[in-house]
Amino acid sequence: MSNHKNIPFYQSRQYSLLGTLLLTAIVIQYSMGWRWDALYTLQMNMAYKQITGFMLFSIFLYQWYLGLSRYQKSQNTKSMTIIHRYIGLGLPVLFYFHSLKSGFAYQNMIWFLFLLTCLTAYLHPDIFNSRARKLKQIWFITHISLVSLLTTLLFYHLYIVYAYS
Repeated sequence: MSNHKNIPFYQSRQYSLLGTLLLTAIVIQYSMGWRWDALYTLQMNMAYKQITGFMLFSIFLYQWYLGLSRYQKSQNTKSMTIIHRYIGLGLPVLFYFHSLKSGFAYQNMIWFLFLLTCLTAYLHPDIFNSRARKLKQIWFITHISLVSLLTTLLFYHLYIVYAYS
């Protein structure tokens, strides 16, 4: 799928719009207090939480792998970037299925950083046809900083979940 200029979907404004709409839907659902009762009940099941949490964490680590693979200068760098972007587009859906509510304290921060990291990703300078090197550097530093903070909190979350279970 691409737009009228034959730009690949993962670099298009439609990609950015779809990702931003997914995030907006999650924020609206959360702020309005809406919930899908069947999913909420399922999320109260510890086995379900562990399975979806493991899936999220595994995909998150795989995203790190894909992102870092660009420095190996292999022939697959472009395809790895494409995979990285498509997985990133789907992460909010899995996140939603893992947790309909943000929780307390550091879990609120995980929610906030997750949403901000995704939004930053969806606003990649390539999507707006920006050739400004400085803007790409700022974007990259911002994205990696957010992901690093999020990763730290996710490891902390895993520690808390399993240390006090």
